[in-house]
Amino acid sequence: DTDVPSQQELDLLFGPLYDEFFNEDPEMCMFALTVSTAKLKNIKEAMADLAWIEAMQEELHQLDRLHVWELVDKPFGKSVTRLKWLWKNKKDEDQTLIRNKARLVAKGYAQKEGIDFEESFTPEEVYVAQPDEFVNPNHPEKVYRLRKALYGLKQTPRAWYDELSKFMISKGFTKDLSGNPVDQTDYHSKLGSLMYLISSRPDIVQAVCFYARYQSRLTVKHLKEVKRIFRYLRGTVYIGLWYPKDSSFELTAFLDADLAGCIDSRKSTFRGIHFLGDKLVSWMSKKQNCTVMSSAKAEYVALSASYAQVMWMRIQLQDYGFNYNKIPLYCDSQSAIAISCNLVQHSRTKHIYTRYHFIKEQVENGIIELYFVRTEYQLADMFTKALPEDRFKYLVRRI
Repeated sequence: DTDVPSQQELDLLFGPLYDEFFNEDPEMCMFALTVSTAKLKNIKEAMADLAWIEAMQEELHQLDRLHVWELVDKPFGKSVTRLKWLWKNKKDEDQTLIRNKARLVAKGYAQKEGIDFEESFTPEEVYVAQPDEFVNPNHPEKVYRLRKALYGLKQTPRAWYDELSKFMISKGFTKDLSGNPVDQTDYHSKLGSLMYLISSRPDIVQAVCFYARYQSRLTVKHLKEVKRIFRYLRGTVYIGLWYPKDSSFELTAFLDADLAGCIDSRKSTFRGIHFLGDKLVSWMSKKQNCTVMSSAKAEYVALSASYAQVMWMRIQLQDYGFNYNKIPLYCDSQSAIAISCNLVQHSRTKHIYTRYHFIKEQVENGIIELYFVRTEYQLADMFTKALPEDRFKYLVRRI
């Protein structure tokens, strides 16, 4: 019959189809048999499916291989967090089911801070119950003590962050609050160049010294601000110090201090500038070694530190035949001046270190004279804090 196809025609037509179904890779056939399409709702349904039982056993074996926990006697007085199973069908990019994944997680939502966990992760103090349907028949009363963080615990994000931070720091990076890595070597190199430059550019002393405090815990924000200093320098290459030969040699000093300017240690920072005539020859910016409780005491400590520099300059200039007495020191704190001129100690200053009180003796001997200067005329103000642009430019012109 001409309407009936021959065997050869049938082979040509259905041959590829036979090969696909009957000559398939044996491993793929076995894989298809061990993957379940069921979407589970509870542990009872999971225990009725061989594929999901194997997936849960694989998860438990993985936890054992990674030494996540150890089976111990239940400690007295310690809370035990229960566990639960999560099930998910994994698919590839073609939405083909490829794997059944079971994950064991802790019921972290039941934890209470201060009772079940503290701020930091401490594995030796975290205990979890044995998972449902997989309780050790020989030790059903025992619990697991965690050695590593487990999904679901409220300590887990902190533990993961600590591990990541250790790795990043070991590679020479640090992390800012937004999670952006910062190259410490690049920051240190830029800051080192600026520290060298402040010997001739006193207008950047305050900014450079401030960001030098964060070399060990820098962030992207700090690196951005250091780059701003370089942009400022590029636009002010014409600024510098000028020393004409006809300058006078009158020694004068200005000093200033903030109150608890360091947000980390709450210590104050003092700044001092020193002139020969009207030309700036010395400047300093340093965080105080002690913590003070008022701006007057911060200025008083700064007076002693500034005078130490003045005394060194006085001794050096004596070698060139210049003798100085009644050297003027300008301070914008009348209280600090009053303390320095009062030879009697009282209760409000007795806690200040003794070594800062030698300024009183120098005032009494007439080596220095203290003068009050209003804040708007305080030239050391530029070295103490960030200033508005107009104020900053005014002080730069004055020095």
